[in-house]
Amino acid sequence: MSSESESDGDTEGAELCGQSESLTRRLRNILRDYSDGLAIPKELIQNADDAGATEVTLIYDSRANLQWRETVMGRRMADCQGPCLWVHNDAQFTDDDFKNLLSLGGATKEAQAAKVGKFGLGFNAVYNLTDVPAVLSGCQLQLLDPHGEKRGRGFLEEIYRKYRKCDTGLRLNFSKEAGRRMLAKYPHQFAPYTGVMGCGPDLGAEPYPGTLIRLPLRTQEQAGESQICQRAYSEQEMRDLLDKTAQQARHLLLFTQSVSSFRLLHLRDGSNGSLQTDTLLKVSRSLIKCIRPLPGTSESADLRSQTRVLAAAAEYLAGDNGGAGDGSFAGQLKLHIDVQINETEAKRVGIDTNVAITASDNWLVSVALGSGESLEMSRQREGLSLPVASVAIRLSAGGTAIEPVNRGVAFCFLPLPIESPLLFHVNAAFAVTSSRRYLEEATMDEAEGRWHPGRWNAALLREAACAALVSALERLTAENITGAPSIWPLLEANNGVWHPLIESFYRTVFIETDRAPSIFYTSVGWRPLAQVVSLDESALGAAALGFEAANVVRRLARSLIPAGSGLAEGLASSVQAAAVRLNLLGHRLWSGEVFVANFLEQLNSLWDSSDDERHLCSEFLKFLLKNLSREDIAPQDPTVWLMSEGIRSMLKSSHFLPDQSNRLCRVSDLLDPHCAAAALYFPTDSVFPRTDFKEDYSLRPVLISLGFSLKFHLTMFLNELIPCQH
Repeated sequence: MSSESESDGDTEGAELCGQSESLTRRLRNILRDYSDGLAIPKELIQNADDAGATEVTLIYDSRANLQWRETVMGRRMADCQGPCLWVHNDAQFTDDDFKNLLSLGGATKEAQAAKVGKFGLGFNAVYNLTDVPAVLSGCQLQLLDPHGEKRGRGFLEEIYRKYRKCDTGLRLNFSKEAGRRMLAKYPHQFAPYTGVMGCGPDLGAEPYPGTLIRLPLRTQEQAGESQICQRAYSEQEMRDLLDKTAQQARHLLLFTQSVSSFRLLHLRDGSNGSLQTDTLLKVSRSLIKCIRPLPGTSESADLRSQTRVLAAAAEYLAGDNGGAGDGSFAGQLKLHIDVQINETEAKRVGIDTNVAITASDNWLVSVALGSGESLEMSRQREGLSLPVASVAIRLSAGGTAIEPVNRGVAFCFLPLPIESPLLFHVNAAFAVTSSRRYLEEATMDEAEGRWHPGRWNAALLREAACAALVSALERLTAENITGAPSIWPLLEANNGVWHPLIESFYRTVFIETDRAPSIFYTSVGWRPLAQVVSLDESALGAAALGFEAANVVRRLARSLIPAGSGLAEGLASSVQAAAVRLNLLGHRLWSGEVFVANFLEQLNSLWDSSDDERHLCSEFLKFLLKNLSREDIAPQDPTVWLMSEGIRSMLKSSHFLPDQSNRLCRVSDLLDPHCAAAALYFPTDSVFPRTDFKEDYSLRPVLISLGFSLKFHLTMFLNELIPCQH
């Protein structure tokens, strides 16, 4: 080990600097919020994304490096030369980034609206696996050593003694002579960098063009002494981390603002002492089509300009719009996410290749800006992001149909371990609980007027997320993509934190105004609610009437609805039921009685229009009459509406029963073919119902109850001379 003293002249270009707060206890508390192992790669990707990086690479370096443990910066640093996790991105740290790295609270980053994460919180997730992280970028290398706050406990203790003070880290500036001398004095310390992501043996000779983070894995001995985390990060722990990362690979780049490429690599000793680099996994994101460019950009712009939504929103609000947030900020694009895995090498490091990891997904991504309460909150409360939200709906390979996800996931630009009851993904700068496993939900404090982060989430979902969803559905309908109604959210009692989005969606689409979206699929195409008639599924659907009868009803309804309107098709019964509970459908919903009333009112024109229509009318009339004669209909039976007095009253006064000449008559105008007076007529006389109605004896009781004549009347004789009215 080197123990030479540094003279005062040697300190220029090598300064003691680290995180200045009492660190170990604070970091120990922070790690409680980052128990999820996947938080480490996600937070590092987020930091790279905020820095404007386009590529991120995670490298598991399993080399022991026993040959490089002599000329290091301290006795304890020798044990940090072995296995590690490298994290590389292609963006350089700025001076502000280095400052943010040293601030646990990340306060300096909060003021930057276009950035999502906070270095002080997110980066510190790395202490789950290391005690001494190092960051190389440009001409500087920052080593962090939180244990250095107490004399004799730091990993860089020998260095601190030379500076005659305690500190929690060291920054080397290779553009200064002293920084270069440190490189020369401790060659083993920096030897592991050689060959990693463009680093040569002459480290520091040129500014490093990106950012390379080295995280030495905590050994068993270090874990026993650590004041931060007493968990050793063994080879098995690293395998678990790689496996978790691979399982989430298809989601990692869906909403990132800059990063469009992600890789997992394995670095190991090769034959003859060579360095072997194996590619485990590749994730790439590409632009299929820019449908609606973000404000300030064009359709021909590149992918990055269309995904940097926070920067675009900040410019939009600061521009000529006066910050009004009038709802015109929106964007839409189709993305392709490709995930490729090297199964042979992945198995070597413990990635479970039996689970489907390889993917080739197409997504419609829609983004919107909140224009009401959420925008006001963002302006008034320090620390809140811009009220931007996005939704991503998965499409088929050809882009002609929707492929709903099994379970939606909440994103804060990267996936959170939070599922939703939705069939698509939702992204926003959500407020999450300290465990990051739940979205904050408004409590009674809100009702009492006190601020709660759940109010922010509710406003984001109610405004921006709802607008993004409606806009996405409008795009799907405009392109006639199959399956759009299948992903409508269901309004249920257990929607929880997602209730504001779902209820807002219903109140947005179930309105009869000029601005209503045309997203209802009908018999005449996509229409807004004002041009839609919906049959009450609880009374007229297949579950209530049976498949055949319900099909007859739907076919008739298409002919009964007003001109210019269409019959709703494919609307889930649960969606309709939710709209009914919210009293949003009004007269656009046809109950059983309303359908019968329209049917009887237009029966004459239907009867004369075609043989097919006449056949449908006959089938429905028989169904109606047979059910009216039932005596076993319980109050909870879905067809109980058939027993209403209103139905019977309409039938008694309507010309609906065909006679032997196929003319429509009132029941009271026709004679019961089984009564004594029937003998006065030939069986084919028009005083009798049409043969199929006459010979169905099961219809007789209900026809008698509706006025079927049991004896001869003069009017019947006259009807033989004068046809029944139509």
